[in-house]
Order: sequence, then structure tokens, then C-alpha cells
Amino acid sequence: EPIATNILKGIETNDYDLFVTNLDETMRNAITQDAFTKIAKQYGALGAAESIELLNIEDQGVFYGLNYGVNYAESKVTMRIVVKKTAPDLVSGLWFK
Repeated sequence: EPIATNILKGIETNDYDLFVTNLDETMRNAITQDAFTKIAKQYGALGAAESIELLNIEDQGVFYGLNYGVNYAESKVTMRIVVKKTAPDLVSGLWFK
């Protein structure tokens, strides 16, 4: 959950360095400052997350998929974080829906 919190706090506070704290090298290269700005504009408008709940963990071979329910005052978002089993402290994939 600290990884999810860093991502969400980075978006909320428009802090790119905090957002990328737990991203692996490939993700850091993929989510540039410009890409982050778009993410922060879209999801930062929701305000501060009121709660984060781990919904489930999916075993995907060499990866784990962690699905979080993120509750905001006016809406709910699902955040999916993918980590390698060999490096569970680094995010290899990130999606919002």
C-alpha cells in the first residue's frame, strides 16, 4: 500500500518525483513529466483520496496485478499496479479506470 499511496499523493500534489518513486526504469522512461502532467490534471481534479482498499491480487506468471479501489469525495476509481514477483517494490505497469 505505500506504493499506491506514493502514486496517489504524487498525483494529488502534482509531485512528479513522489509519483515515480516506486516506478521501475521502463515505467520512468514511459511516464515522462509531460505524461505525468496529463495524469495529474485528470485525476488530481478528484482531490485527495479518502480511502484506498486493496481489492485483490492476481497471479500473472512472473507478475502480480494489484487492484485498488480508490474512493474520492465525488467518485470512485480503480487503480491497477503491476509488479514483478522478483522486484515487488517496483511498479512495472499502472492503469486507472
